[in-house]
Amino acid sequence: MKNKYIRGLVLVSIIIIIIAIGNRAVKGDKKYSIFANPHQFGEFALYGEDNIEFKFQKPVENIEKITISDSLLSKIDIQKVNSNIVIDYDEKNIFVVEHKSKDGNVLQHLQIQYLNKEGSYIILSAYEVCDFVFIPKENDRFGNQVNIYDYEDKKIISIVQTTDSGLTKEYYYYNKGTDEIGLVVTGGSEMYTYEDDVLFHAMYTGKDNEEDVLELFENFIVSY
Repeated sequence: MKNKYIRGLVLVSIIIIIIAIGNRAVKGDKKYSIFANPHQFGEFALYGEDNIEFKFQKPVENIEKITISDSLLSKIDIQKVNSNIVIDYDEKNIFVVEHKSKDGNVLQHLQIQYLNKEGSYIILSAYEVCDFVFIPKENDRFGNQVNIYDYEDKKIISIVQTTDSGLTKEYYYYNKGTDEIGLVVTGGSEMYTYEDDVLFHAMYTGKDNEEDVLELFENFIVSY
């Protein structure tokens, strides 16, 4: 069974592992099985099926240069995020990934990354999903701090990394030299919420302030 956890993770020295993915070229919009799993929910929980092949667009810095559905675009506000980003970042990447569900619908997910050379990051994602049952959890199996923020009929679940263990976090990595995509597996804090068939997710390094990231997360989601 694939190990989903990083144990002995030290907050001040986050281990980043780049997983090499062979024959994962982006040219020609090739499909392949690689997935940045939010909160380790898993493909079946999010899409009602396993072993999905995803289609990747080449990452960009500007949202206008990538193809994204009007439906998903109407639910996020990247401009507001760019105006309120709380870290000094050296690299910004926007990934758009899609697959066709069993009923023929095209589902996309977007991931916007703000990366710092020193290892800090804030990554915001929005996943169009189907057959997903959202059950907010009020505790963390590793004993990390869990905060629940109520917004009338909505909830944001925030898990702040306060121990040396926790669920792994995953984000996409693009190798310009080989034109290939892989995953970076790391640790840190996260928050997530679900609304209107979209799972929203944020992940960030423990050194960043939860209040700042929460405000950024609210800015990211149009309905908040």
